[in-house]
Amino acid sequence: MPLRLVAFDDSSPGAAVPLRGAELSVSASVGLSAILTFLTAQQAQYKPSLFKKVELADGQWVVIVQYDAPGWMGFKGP
Repeated sequence: MPLRLVAFDDSSPGAAVPLRGAELSVSASVGLSAILTFLTAQQAQYKPSLFKKVELADGQWVVIVQYDAPGWMGFKGP
């Protein structure tokens, strides 16, 4: 299934940390459903803190995926 990376995201402007989010799109609604199913099935330590599908102004659907910043000693943040 072809997948397109629309954008990287980091909700902490100016922070010198790796990017923790992305917007993904696919050409078919089946692919969109597959991405959401894949993210839902992740083990707890790999599951994103947020993922949702959003319709853009041009009618294209994307999945927004975000992860928390690592906390103390590498544990997930709040």
